[in-house]
Amino acid sequence: MTLRTTTSPIKKRGFTLVELLVVIAVMAILASIVVPVTIHYIDDAQQAADTVYTQDVAAWATSVIIDLRARQGSDSVGSENDSVGDNVESAIEVTPANVCREIVRLYGDQFPYALGYYSSGSTDFDDPGLGDDLVFIDAPEGFDKTTGDFIAIALTSGTLTVYHFKGGSEVTSQRVTRVIPG
Repeated sequence: MTLRTTTSPIKKRGFTLVELLVVIAVMAILASIVVPVTIHYIDDAQQAADTVYTQDVAAWATSVIIDLRARQGSDSVGSENDSVGDNVESAIEVTPANVCREIVRLYGDQFPYALGYYSSGSTDFDDPGLGDDLVFIDAPEGFDKTTGDFIAIALTSGTLTVYHFKGGSEVTSQRVTRVIPG
């Protein structure tokens, strides 16, 4: 009995080294185009979100200021039959500190940033707004204003300005100024 052997070559399937290098080169070119564009879109989206958030804080602060002014117009809120200390809300002076305290009381659980105010009403940013008159109401333990992200409120003669700081420096596109009615 004789065994037959075939001498036909067996075809192996797969990629050649050249094909593999071409695919890698094409992927590298696509990645060099897509990655920077994607990073740009992510940065733009974060900046837009920060702007909207800063505008929200300005709206909250405006609402709080109007409420505090309304309380100033009356000695207290409550009926004449209320005894002292029962359901009586006393008037609170409109100061940056009181505005911040009210914002934290009302909206504190929605704040992703530390919240501060300018005690002197100063808005001079030669020193990027990190002067000694910047006081924080709601800041996590160990917070550093020179490197942290935070919101600062300035209240001067009927004008409210909300500043958004990233990494301790002012992000000018996140500055919102509102004239307070009344």
